[in-house]
Amino acid sequence: MLNTFRVSFRRSLRKSVKFFFIKNRFLLIEGFLGRIILNLGSLVKFYPKNINNKLSLLTMPSSYHNYKISISKSMLQSLFKHINKTIYGVSYGWLFELNLKGINIDAFVNDGFLKFDLGFSHCIIYKIPKNLLISCNDKKIYIYGIDLNEINKIVYKIKALKPLDSYGHSGIYLKQELLKIKTGRRK
Repeated sequence: MLNTFRVSFRRSLRKSVKFFFIKNRFLLIEGFLGRIILNLGSLVKFYPKNINNKLSLLTMPSSYHNYKISISKSMLQSLFKHINKTIYGVSYGWLFELNLKGINIDAFVNDGFLKFDLGFSHCIIYKIPKNLLISCNDKKIYIYGIDLNEINKIVYKIKALKPLDSYGHSGIYLKQELLKIKTGRRK
C-alpha cells in the first residue's frame, strides 16, 4: 500500500504571508519583512490548498517519483517545522544575543564590518551580510534577521572565534546557552 500524508498547519497564518510554488519544487514564502525560497527537493511533491488563511499540503506517494525511496511521516513533520520557522522569520524575524565575557574582549560595528578585539595580537574583522542587522552594546552583540539557518551559521562562527573557557573567565556565548563551568581552586 502506498502512503500519502496530509499535514496542515494548525496555526492560522498572518494575512501578510503569501506562498508561491515554483515548478512544484521550490516554495517562496513572502512576508512583511522579506522573502525566502526553500528547496523542497525532488522526493516530495506538494499540492497546496489555502482555505480560511490556513495552508494544507498534500504529498504524493514515493512511487510517483523516479526514486523508489519511501518518505516517512517524521521526515515530513521535520520539513513542516522548517517551513513553520521560515513563516515566523518572514513575519517577525529572529533575534539572537551573544554575550562577551572577559577583560580584553570587545566588539564594535564600523562601516558594515564587525570588528573583534579578543585579546590576540590582532583584530578580527567579519563582514556583515546585507540581509542581517548586527549591533553591539557594552559586552553584547545583537543579531537580527529573517533566515534562521543563516543566523545560526553566523552565531556559531562568531562563537568559534573565542569559545568560553572551561572556568568561565572569558569567551563568547549565547545568552540562553547553558554553561558548564568548572569550579576554581579551593583553599
